Amino acid sequence: VPNKLNKCYYSFYESKAGEGELYIIQTKSKKLYTGITTDLDRRLQDHQSGKKGARFFRFSDPEKVLYREPHPNRSKATKREIKIKKMGRKEKLELIQSAGCAFTGNGGW
Repeated sequence: VPNKLNKCYYSFYESKAGEGELYIIQTKSKKLYTGITTDLDRRLQDHQSGKKGARFFRFSDPEKVLYREPHPNRSKATKREIKIKKMGRKEKLELIQSAGCAFTGNGGW
């Protein structure tokens, strides 16, 4: 079953098995969640089901993927995830906007 979240791609690049991918999801309450995976469709299903997904989504359901960034392996994706998680909300929104993705939150674009 395809996921129902809209995906905004950082580039035309699609991750392949074993490669890492960083993603940022907007929740229904307009909060931002940053994560990594080797299979985004599977991970989105995990988040949506609530069984294997991040605890973050227990309080607000995922709405859409705002940003995707491919990496050659999970290790490099993890390093980038750490950098992005240290960013403030404003910096994350600027990153999303610079990739041509639209944020639909309050005061967003």
